Amino acid sequence: MPYGLPKSIGGDSPSNVKWMENCVTKLSKTKDKNSAIAICKSQLIKSKESEFKNVDSYIVNQFQSAKYAFIKDKMRNGYNFKQANDLFFKLLVRDNYSF
Repeated sequence: MPYGLPKSIGGDSPSNVKWMENCVTKLSKTKDKNSAIAICKSQLIKSKESEFKNVDSYIVNQFQSAKYAFIKDKMRNGYNFKQANDLFFKLLVRDNYSF
C-alpha cells in the first residue's frame, strides 16, 4: 500500500513500506487504521531524519580528519599551514568537489 512518504526519506521504497506495514499492524490493535498510519508515518520520518543527521555528522568528521592528515603531512614536507590548506582545497576543486 502506498503511504505517500516524502521523497526526502526514500518515498514509498520497499523497505519503508515494509516498516510502515509492520508498524501499522502493531498499532492497529489499539488505534484505528488512519491514526496508526499517521503515527507510524511521523515516527518513520523522525527516525530517517535523525539517521540522515548522523550521516551528515559522519561525513563532516571524515572530511575534517582527511583535511587534518593532509595538512599535517604537507607541513612535515616543508609547506606552511596556509600553503597546505590552499593546496587541499585546490585539489578538491580540481577533482570537482564543491562546497
